[in-house]
Amino acid sequence: MVSKSSQQLAPHKPVLHRDAVSRAYYAVYHAARAVAFLNPGDDYEHHDKVANGLPLDLPDVELWRNKIKDARLKRNEADYEPFMNSNPSFRLASAAITKTATEFLAVCSTYLVVCEERF
Repeated sequence: MVSKSSQQLAPHKPVLHRDAVSRAYYAVYHAARAVAFLNPGDDYEHHDKVANGLPLDLPDVELWRNKIKDARLKRNEADYEPFMNSNPSFRLASAAITKTATEFLAVCSTYLVVCEERF
């Protein structure tokens, strides 16, 4: 389950790709903080450090670290660079980051359930 706001922005007219990139990134960011909090107990609030806080036993941890870093960079562009909303790179980025967010939230949800069962 990804941020509903990022999914609702995709069909909006005019298309709000920059906003969708931002919302999907924040879904990823907060999921990463939740998982990172379990081990070693720091919530890695700083955006540039949250990927490094992922636990080593998270499936495909290096892949997710790279995807989180990529999503953060694209979110920074979406939030701070003066591009038009209809820019094709943001159209592609909004679809890619929404897909990343959907997949990452599923991985994090499963990981948290498994961790809860261990305790």
